[in-house]
Amino acid sequence: MSKQLNLKQTPTLDLWLCGAVLTLLTIGLVMVYSASVFEGRSYGDPQYFIRKQLIFAGLGVTLVAVLLRIPTSFFQKYAIAFALLALVLCVLVLIPGIGKVVNNSRRWIDLGFARFQVSEFAKLALIFFMAAACAHRNGRGLTNTKSLLVPFGLALIPVAFIYLEPDLGTPLVICTILMVILLVAGLRWRVFFGLVLALAPIGYHSIFSTGRAKRIFAFLDPWANQSESAFQLTNTIIAIGSGGPTGLGLGKSKQSFFLPEAHTDFIFAILAETLGFIGVVFFVTTCVVLVFRCVRIAMRAPNLFTVYLATGITAMLAIPMVFNMAVATGLLPTKGLALPFTSYGGSHLLISMVGVGILLRIHLESEGERDLVEADA
Repeated sequence: MSKQLNLKQTPTLDLWLCGAVLTLLTIGLVMVYSASVFEGRSYGDPQYFIRKQLIFAGLGVTLVAVLLRIPTSFFQKYAIAFALLALVLCVLVLIPGIGKVVNNSRRWIDLGFARFQVSEFAKLALIFFMAAACAHRNGRGLTNTKSLLVPFGLALIPVAFIYLEPDLGTPLVICTILMVILLVAGLRWRVFFGLVLALAPIGYHSIFSTGRAKRIFAFLDPWANQSESAFQLTNTIIAIGSGGPTGLGLGKSKQSFFLPEAHTDFIFAILAETLGFIGVVFFVTTCVVLVFRCVRIAMRAPNLFTVYLATGITAMLAIPMVFNMAVATGLLPTKGLALPFTSYGGSHLLISMVGVGILLRIHLESEGERDLVEADA
């Protein structure tokens, strides 16, 4: 019989993943509204941020529906094109007049109706590239380390331009994601640690040649620097502690008036203050369910490219989740990274939703392959 994949025979989505994403998205919308009313007044509209976030959420859901109809082979075929486009955008954003400066960093291209953060697109484009390179390597039967390190080195070119914006957190996340893919593709651990050691001097220079070192010292003793470099950290700790078991309730957050970027990088602290320990447990459990389903999809993916692609997207979602919550609870030094599906920000939300759409498509393709195998048996 024909082995042509017919998704109409296997229309079932991963409902656990869909439910987890929609739950986090709903919580995020509520928290963004709760945390941004005060700051929105500076724009003349207390609902300024929630209106934009609702639009981005709607666009994200639409993108998921579209991606369900696009075969994953499309992303493998045009992986190099995506990577080159990411490189061009990373160069363009550094050009005055094209890149928009916010908080001393040139990370956005102003589209008129919205600002687009190119590093978010680059993150996903480089996942496509690395997944395709690793699948091509394995398809040719290569086992040497060079065949993994060469594409990794090429991927670092756009990452270097992101670093020049300046931005340290996003390059760190991208490098971690790509190395997770490399490990799954067969990179030896000793080579992995060698890469970490090779990149360490760049991180050291980035921290101690700029004002970032103050964050490290503030992290070690936040209460000694609570009015200066540890202002964000101490306020997040106060917000989390004041939430208690059940929280202060929606619209009753106090730290959102004091905490900078409360609706973006520190949304988790506002969530803890508003919903309390019970709400935090529910939120973290939902995140765990999401990551577990992503890993499950990666383990059942129908071919090597989709295995590496699902692995990269899983890391893209999981790493910022862990990092953001660790920063908010004082387990890591302060560094701004958005909490997927929850923090305010159109570029990050749309790219996260694109990742979910691709994962759901991989799930459909793996279910279709399984049905074909069973039919042939």
